[in-house]
Amino acid sequence: HFASSSDKKLLETISRPIANSFGQTKPLFHSGLLATFSAINDALTKYTDFVILDISGEITDIIIVRHHTIATIASIPVGTYTVARRLAKKTGQNITSAYSTLKLLGADILQNHLHHDFDTLMADIKQEWLYDLMTVLNSYETAGKNLPLVVVGDDQSTTVLGQWAKQVDSRPSILADEELLADLYPSRRSPSRVTGHLLSQLFAQKYL
Repeated sequence: HFASSSDKKLLETISRPIANSFGQTKPLFHSGLLATFSAINDALTKYTDFVILDISGEITDIIIVRHHTIATIASIPVGTYTVARRLAKKTGQNITSAYSTLKLLGADILQNHLHHDFDTLMADIKQEWLYDLMTVLNSYETAGKNLPLVVVGDDQSTTVLGQWAKQVDSRPSILADEELLADLYPSRRSPSRVTGHLLSQLFAQKYL
C-alpha cells in the first residue's frame, strides 16, 4: 500500500474551494509515493537500503527502503507550509512572505544574522519534527544501522527541513534534484524543474 495520511479537518478545508471551483461534491486525494519511490529507487544505485523523506506543504512522508523494496511508510503532520505558518505567527508576517523567507533560507542567500534569527524562532517546531522523525526511524530501522536520508520536495523550502534531517545521527543526507535524477530521462534534459512533477513524469515514462 502506498498510502500517505493527513489531518481530516485539513483535507476538508482544502476540499471546499476545490468543490466550489470545479463542481466536485467530494474531491478525491491520491498519494504520489509510488512514483517517488520508483524514481528514487532507480536513481540511487549506490544504496540498497535508505530512507526517503517526501516533504510536502503539510506532511512529511517517510519511506523506509530495504533491498530496494519498501519496508515501511509513515507520515509526520509537519511540512514546509506548517513551518511557514509558525514563522508568520511569530514574526507578524503574512504566510506568503514567511514562505518566501523559508525559500530564501533554503537557497542559502539570507545574511548570517537572519539565519540565526530563523533558527531561534523555529527551534520548537524543528525539535517537534526531529522528534517525530526519530520516533519513526527508531521504530522501524534495524538497531545500529543508520540509513542515508533522501530528501524530496518541490522547491528550495524543502532544503531547510533537509538540513534539519542531517542532524539525525549525523547520517548522510541527499537532496533529490535534477542532478540525481538526470540519468533517468533519455533526452538528458529534465522535462520539469519541479521535483514532484519530474518524479511523476519519470514514473509515467516507465510504466504508462
